[in-house]
Amino acid sequence: MKKFFSLALVSALFFTACGAEILEDEEVRFSVVTTIPPLYSLTAHLVEGTDTKLTNILPPNASPHTYQLTFETARALSGADVIVMNGLELELFLEKSLKDVDGRVVVASDWLELIKDEHHHGEEHHHEEEHHHDEEHHHDEEEHHDEHHHHDHHHGEYNPHVWLSPSNAIVMAENILNALCEFDAENAEIYRMNFEKLMGKLAELKEEIQAKISGVEVGHYMVFHDAYPYFERDFGIRAIAFIEEFPGKEPSARYLAELVDMIKEKNVEVIFT
Repeated sequence: MKKFFSLALVSALFFTACGAEILEDEEVRFSVVTTIPPLYSLTAHLVEGTDTKLTNILPPNASPHTYQLTFETARALSGADVIVMNGLELELFLEKSLKDVDGRVVVASDWLELIKDEHHHGEEHHHEEEHHHDEEHHHDEEEHHDEHHHHDHHHGEYNPHVWLSPSNAIVMAENILNALCEFDAENAEIYRMNFEKLMGKLAELKEEIQAKISGVEVGHYMVFHDAYPYFERDFGIRAIAFIEEFPGKEPSARYLAELVDMIKEKNVEVIFT
């Protein structure tokens, strides 16, 4: 089981390891900026063979909860013809900057069947309790803290990790394709040909993972935080628990103790980070 899941998740994540490149002081005919590595990779497949300048903002392994724009990434945004973002409140660090850009903003998660974040309502209740408790003293200071805390750890109503489903990735690539063809008609035929190739690769990937899952008995497993529900929906599996109760927030001692009990009770053999 351990070997299977390693192979399956590595395959599913094959398009998340791309690096970022920053626009240089050169004349660019058509420029596209993506916000996170998975979107960079999908877009890179589509623009292959064209002179499109592609730039990514969030470095690999950086957290969107704590990332701050640099001068170079802000400049890339301001000069972009098309900006591809995930949406679903993943890129809160871009909220203010996107109001000042002239380029077309494309939300790659449009038209997807979304999954509600299991922790959304619990997180709101947690913040309300925290606020009520701390209201008794240092109200102004705590209000500022809560605002910062909310910005760092809040995702939104729906789980934003949509790209980890091969089925979703095809729809996201098509959303990007439509924008590229609309704003760069000169290369539209190349974009469409590249999309057909990418769609075939993602379909093959889904079949490969499904074949592997069908050949094993999937036992109980846990994940660091709830990042895989779209992947799991595609293949009929589900993590039994999450180490991080809320994204970006360290779990409490009580919560960890409950997880330890669950690991023993359910005989959990694998934890993914």
